[in-house]
Amino acid sequence: EQTVLIVRAAALLLDTYYCSSSWADHVTRFFCDQHARLASLLARRYAVEFCMRALCPLFGELCCYSGEFRRRMLADGVHRQLAESVRQLCRLHGSLPDLLALNVEALCRLHCPTSSASPPTSPQAKAASTAATSSPAVSTVSEAVRDAGLLSEVLRVLLRYPDRHPQLQLACFTLFSYTVDCVYRGAADASAQTGCSSGSQLEQDWLRAMQLGFLHYAHEEEITQAICRALAKLLRWRPELVAHVGDEPNQFPIHTHIRLQFANKDHKPRLMAAVLDAVFWLAVQNQRLQTLLATQSLGGGGIDQRPTTEDSTPMLIVSCLTVHADSEEIYYYGFRALRALCVFSKERKLTVYLLSCMAEDRWNILDLIGRSFHRFRANCLVLTEAVTLLACLADVDLIRHQCLIPKPSSLHSASSPTARSQYHHHQAQLQPALHKELLELLRDCQGSSREFLEAGLECLCVLAAAGFETETELA
Repeated sequence: EQTVLIVRAAALLLDTYYCSSSWADHVTRFFCDQHARLASLLARRYAVEFCMRALCPLFGELCCYSGEFRRRMLADGVHRQLAESVRQLCRLHGSLPDLLALNVEALCRLHCPTSSASPPTSPQAKAASTAATSSPAVSTVSEAVRDAGLLSEVLRVLLRYPDRHPQLQLACFTLFSYTVDCVYRGAADASAQTGCSSGSQLEQDWLRAMQLGFLHYAHEEEITQAICRALAKLLRWRPELVAHVGDEPNQFPIHTHIRLQFANKDHKPRLMAAVLDAVFWLAVQNQRLQTLLATQSLGGGGIDQRPTTEDSTPMLIVSCLTVHADSEEIYYYGFRALRALCVFSKERKLTVYLLSCMAEDRWNILDLIGRSFHRFRANCLVLTEAVTLLACLADVDLIRHQCLIPKPSSLHSASSPTARSQYHHHQAQLQPALHKELLELLRDCQGSSREFLEAGLECLCVLAAAGFETETELA
């Protein structure tokens, strides 16, 4: 009982003095020294339920504060004890949902101490993330989840309580998005262990759980973000599942809930990045969903099947890019989503471009691409997506010729679309057209990623189709 009181007090103090790094380090060192005792507490989880209620939040906080604590817990096999605890609690039919949520959260913290809405968009952060994801610690936790069959176990609990226990919903979808990559990539028999075989009923049940999560927690940003990440991860590995998304009676209208997120202009950039990533994976290889997403409109009470193209998904994405003008994540995922929606339709490309030119409250799509050349010049991942989108749009003659026209020099430094429009009405020094800016980027970034250089050369080939004069300039 004294140990339980100490654990509860430490958890409370860690939360209260979060900003006091020196105090947190002191507590972390103390518990690192007592890590064997902490592991023994986990071993008594069935007998001392209230101890687990106090222990799991502290466990998660300590994993965030101290990498050493996390390494010691993994060395002691705490991740496998937690996985077994989650499995046993799931088999109680979710009768202790709060305790189950705490255990799943602790397992998530062991896998990834700090949560992120989306993959990093800077080269340095991506390299660090790749190293972390491939580390023995992460693989160890994912293997424990796989071996215990937790993804199918937590799915049954989610379907049992679709409209209750938001903390459990958040924890389970986060666990799925953290571990499904390793599960699919690392084991040929993953389907037998996780219930995630291609086209299986349990995979469709994951879509059903996501649909119910969107339905009941549409205004919970963290849960929506976790579901979008889980959806993107699932469709990345099983793109054929998009056949079960749609408006037909036997399909899940997930795309509708995704679109409704654009109605809230106050959403945080990380949530919108997750939404845009989900749009990309829904549309990238499916023309039916591309049409649904691009033609449906936000009406007064929801989705209008007879849309005004001004409220189509591509235009909402352009507005999102305008609102979050300084966010690398939004530009990275926004450009990807736009390309996925327009790639197979020249008519849609032209419509998106013309509508973006007519609005005074947002940048047009070529302005956004040119702005990214200047704003994120050091970020090859964003530049690669910008150049790839430019090559996609330049397939249309009108848009391709617009890329050859110089722009006002202050355009890309303007603080708002309104300021941008004012430059158009005044004589200003002109800056090079997009194709010349692209040449400068390729010249300055020759030591950058191979993907960016390949995308840039492909874009130049598309632009060169505009005529002999352009070919001469490019040469």
